[in-house]
Amino acid sequence: MSKVHDIREAKSTTQQASDWVALLASEDASAEDRERCTAWLNEDPANQVAFDELNHTLSRVVAMGDRFRSSVTEGNSVVVAENVPPSRTERPRHKRFVWTAAAVIAAAAGLVTLGQLQKGKLYHTDVGQQMTFTLPDRSTVQMNTDTELLVAFTDDARNIALRRGEAFFEVAHDNNRPFVVEAGLGSIRAVGTGFVVRVDRDVVEVTVTEGVVELKHASQNGAEFSEPDDRADAVPAAKLGEGYRVEYDRRVGSPAVVAPEDLDRDLAWRQGLLVFEDQTLEEVLQEVGRYTETRLIVADSTLAQLRVGGAFRSDDLEALLEFFENGLDISVNRDVPNTVYLTAVPPVRIN
Repeated sequence: MSKVHDIREAKSTTQQASDWVALLASEDASAEDRERCTAWLNEDPANQVAFDELNHTLSRVVAMGDRFRSSVTEGNSVVVAENVPPSRTERPRHKRFVWTAAAVIAAAAGLVTLGQLQKGKLYHTDVGQQMTFTLPDRSTVQMNTDTELLVAFTDDARNIALRRGEAFFEVAHDNNRPFVVEAGLGSIRAVGTGFVVRVDRDVVEVTVTEGVVELKHASQNGAEFSEPDDRADAVPAAKLGEGYRVEYDRRVGSPAVVAPEDLDRDLAWRQGLLVFEDQTLEEVLQEVGRYTETRLIVADSTLAQLRVGGAFRSDDLEALLEFFENGLDISVNRDVPNTVYLTAVPPVRIN
């Protein structure tokens, strides 16, 4: 007789999702369990969102391999021992690790996933679209092109999961409810501040424009770090102050100071502008490509290294292409639908 697991006692959507993820990863799930999980996913779109986020986190944690095994052994040994089933010694090593990772994620229920998000509201912008809105606490969010985030406020917390794209957060002060943005393998807690979070594939970039944020990363288990300084061996900071930027994926980079003029340029998208200063054409097209469905292809390898500068409207691709044609002597070929080929006419000389 097959065993059927009961997930109904979980108190929140995220907790239920984490239980399902851990159960399915354990290979102990029966056919009935899988059918009941499918039914649960179909009950509410929020269920599917939470389940997908946790599954995505699990796949990233599994990819961390030995680094995660070391972390859970040193920092969560009790959790691992309590959640790994007695039959674990009979499973292949990789399967045991996947179950362990899923169990730790389920027990943590939110360090690097949706946290306390329950039935949140999903916001998204299409490619080339931007949107600004005010949250119930009077905080504001400005979303850049092709961005998706989930917002859920409770009596105890203000939670946002940035799933892709870029957003600027101007946070209203509230000592009783932390404001946390979760992105990739980390979470950013605001302390009455303004900051930008950008998710580019597996890389997350955090820039603080005002105040302080506290960064927690899965590989660090929320450990405290030294404040940013100029030493070459400086440890990544848990607290990131105004004018600092940090990037992370599976590892956290060292915080870097952002010059005011660089910050203005990087945040020009908030005014609908793209500003470039002595950047290669390849870099420019990569950034412009975030704002259009049109493919931009440099057909000449030497042309890709041409240095470009200027300010352009993010919603006016034609104006940029005209600048290429008339100002840089670049041939713009639009013969293929939704595709633009750029070639040098005459050949570009790079100094």
